[in-house]
Amino acid sequence: MIQYILNRICKISLIVLLSLVVKSCNTHSPNEQALELSVDSTSAIPHGLLDSLNGHWMLTDLSIESGETGSGRYKTQTLKDILYGLKYTPLQLGNTGKAIETNHYNHRLLNLYWSFLEPDTLLLHNDTIRQIFHIQSYRNGLLQTHYIPGENMETSQRLYCNFAQLHPEKGGVPDLFIPALSVWRTIPLKQESEQAIKHRLKSLLLYNAAYIRGIHFSSYQGLNTKHLNLPYDYYRGGMVLKPLDKCVNFQMLFFNTTDSKKAYQLLEQLSRTVKFPRIPHNKNFMLEYATYMDLLANNL
Repeated sequence: MIQYILNRICKISLIVLLSLVVKSCNTHSPNEQALELSVDSTSAIPHGLLDSLNGHWMLTDLSIESGETGSGRYKTQTLKDILYGLKYTPLQLGNTGKAIETNHYNHRLLNLYWSFLEPDTLLLHNDTIRQIFHIQSYRNGLLQTHYIPGENMETSQRLYCNFAQLHPEKGGVPDLFIPALSVWRTIPLKQESEQAIKHRLKSLLLYNAAYIRGIHFSSYQGLNTKHLNLPYDYYRGGMVLKPLDKCVNFQMLFFNTTDSKKAYQLLEQLSRTVKFPRIPHNKNFMLEYATYMDLLANNL
């Protein structure tokens, strides 16, 4: 009799456990299906993930798994410092296997190749660079990865990198790296004419407008204004010019102080005639920033 009761309890417990597993696997709505990948996964590639990786991405967060000390900790911190130059700057994964990476320190575009290695690895590389990211999860345009260092930087501590997929195409710009938006990236070798300075400034304004819209239409709602390289303080509902001597990043985009001052004076003149836009029912001030930058560029 006792054995019979124990068997019944085991069967009931198993049924309850199975029902909880089924319930937990169906918590996502049809519009919020997640592609969850384990770092140690050996399963097949989730359908559609490879195609989903095409487009613009932005490194949004870096974190180090705690616990390591000594030289291992130093190596991991060094890796974090290296990757910090990529933070908040766009990365493009093209549908032909080509990739473009940008660096915050010098704003240059770096040509790479990318590939997806089964079951969960993203590889970025060229003749001198090899970056490996193990994908842990992909959901709603947000990618969580574990960065794999090279042999000379081996460490037992994990470095996690989170990426957000940007959508500049929803704001009318399919490619953030077209020549018209990249003039400002090349530092001039000599003093420029007023027309060339206008051209450089217009390119910078249009790029930032497209970049901001790309973030606005993403699943990541955050903007680091230090990466815009424009001489403004940003507020909810406005942008205000700040003194040129406090805008080192802006000055570095021009040949010398004289040229950067001319560009600054152009913005000063425009600020007297171009009104900051107010978008009705807009809950996100980023769209107003982007619209204002477009207006400034089109009035140069």
